[in-house]
Amino acid sequence: MQATLLIIAIVGQFYIVTTQNDVTTRPRTISELQTEYLSSEEKLWQKIDQVLTDSDENGVNKTTFDALKVHRYIFFGDTFESNSYWRSYLLYNIENFRDYLSNINDTLDENYRYLFDGAEQIHYNPLELKLWTSDKMFKRLKENNRGLFDLTVNQRDDIFQQIQTEAKCCIRYVNYVISEAQLVREYYANVGKSLLRSYAMSQLAYMLISLSLHRNLHDEANVERKFYLEQYSEFRHIIENMLNAASLELWKCNPAPYLDSPIYYTSITNFMQGYIDNEINLNGEHNCDGTCSDFKSTKNHQCQNDTLCTHSNFARTRCTGDVFDCSAIETNGIACLVKDEWQNRRYNYVTFKNGSMNGRNVLCFKAEQTELATRSERLPNECGNCFCFCDEPGEKSDRYFSLSDVSSDIGANKIVTGIAIRKINRVIQFSISERELFGFGKVNDTLRRTQIWKNNSMDFLNDGKNGNDYFTLTKEYRSINLDAVVCPMNKVVTGVRFQVHNNRLHLEIRATEFDYESGKLQNLEQSEWINNLISENRDEIVIDAPDSPTWPNNIQPRIDSNNKFIQFRSTDIKKDLAQLTVPYIESVPLEASEPHPLSGAGLYYKGEDGFGGFIAVKLISYDSRKI
Repeated sequence: MQATLLIIAIVGQFYIVTTQNDVTTRPRTISELQTEYLSSEEKLWQKIDQVLTDSDENGVNKTTFDALKVHRYIFFGDTFESNSYWRSYLLYNIENFRDYLSNINDTLDENYRYLFDGAEQIHYNPLELKLWTSDKMFKRLKENNRGLFDLTVNQRDDIFQQIQTEAKCCIRYVNYVISEAQLVREYYANVGKSLLRSYAMSQLAYMLISLSLHRNLHDEANVERKFYLEQYSEFRHIIENMLNAASLELWKCNPAPYLDSPIYYTSITNFMQGYIDNEINLNGEHNCDGTCSDFKSTKNHQCQNDTLCTHSNFARTRCTGDVFDCSAIETNGIACLVKDEWQNRRYNYVTFKNGSMNGRNVLCFKAEQTELATRSERLPNECGNCFCFCDEPGEKSDRYFSLSDVSSDIGANKIVTGIAIRKINRVIQFSISERELFGFGKVNDTLRRTQIWKNNSMDFLNDGKNGNDYFTLTKEYRSINLDAVVCPMNKVVTGVRFQVHNNRLHLEIRATEFDYESGKLQNLEQSEWINNLISENRDEIVIDAPDSPTWPNNIQPRIDSNNKFIQFRSTDIKKDLAQLTVPYIESVPLEASEPHPLSGAGLYYKGEDGFGGFIAVKLISYDSRKI
């Protein structure tokens, strides 16, 4: 496996082609390329010192050729890690950054053309070259390099804050997924590349002047080298500090507003739902001797004439499951029933005689309106209406979570690079994006736009077992942990699943060892499932008086959810008649815009006060902080 470097001269232009057998090539990092260049530069100056000392004209010509060849590789070869348009675009919001960078690149491009367009003329006009070097290049390059460097040094805190803001900015970049650490790397790549290329251009100018004028400027070049190394060392130290403080988390901005579509979210349905019934129907003895608050746990025993549950010709007005936690409501009123029995609501609103309203104020046709009447015929007491909660498992209630894993094909060296939560056949479960892992943290992203998401193919409700293959929410057990799970060192995510501990759902990931340089997964049989159950002392995120999560027309703020838990509950009685189950679950697939290995995954909550919010996935990029 030997690499061959071919130098081709075509019409005075020198092109470098790297051919390699059975080896996957990759662009070098700034640090690697800098090391390579400084070594080549030192060897070139040794040659220049020798040919000038020996007054070797042939040696001068050959060394000039060599200098141009090395620098063409730096300036034009596919040597740098490619800069993403979007990543660079995010950085352009940093004040003055774009101007300095553009000025440096424009200056370099102009000088490249001067030097390399005339590369077939080994001898440059010494006076012209000297004037060009001093007037056109050094002044402009030094001014802009100094400006870019000073910007990084003097405004490091402001720059890092701006990077954090850009990584989290949902208003401009709703569809672009990037971590703070990736943006710090992009800043390093942009600035580091400009500093190195500018330094290399100044060294080339000193070399060509030395060879053209036969006057050795090695001492002047050494001064420039010392300044560059000091400058770069301080710059690198700043970047390393930024990287240590930068978040590796990836998360998806929600659309504003949310659209009523399974593309964006899914939900638990018809679970602990608000329910109106007359107390005579809730009493097995067919009397109204008590009060609504007496019904802590009961059921609908019958549907007496003229009570709301008799209106079942087009709506789900009768609860066939458990009825609990009842309270009295005003007796006289109008209920707006939901016409479709397969909808996730029983009612839109109830208006009362005093003019008040509970629920959602929407258009309600006459045929959907039903009077809430009392029932007192042949009974000594008036039978009032009660507002209760109905827990009604069945084909109209989706309350299931898969406990089966979704894993990448580690035998084909594939890892998990993206995760989504979806409802498939009424069961909420994970889907993954799997990609082949290459060396140095790269993955096969050729199918980025047409990636097929992988899920478990089991028909859980028909072929699975409750408690083993899937978990069913109940009014007693309806909590889920919110936190992040991170792989041990030198391992990447190769699977994900829900599990249950102490009747509470939590996230687990599969971690597989790998070699960073080769990208090969190792010790596959030792892949392990890990979780974050070390701490059971979790605080609950309490959702007070929530309305539908999709009603806010703005971006939902993220809430600090680490090491906490949340319970699924009904929406507020006053706002929504407790018709929906919140929080919803965001089902937008999450994968970095430039896919890469993951070292962890997690669940978090986002939402506004007064609304139900969403549970969503977050990813944690593999922690390779080397630059």
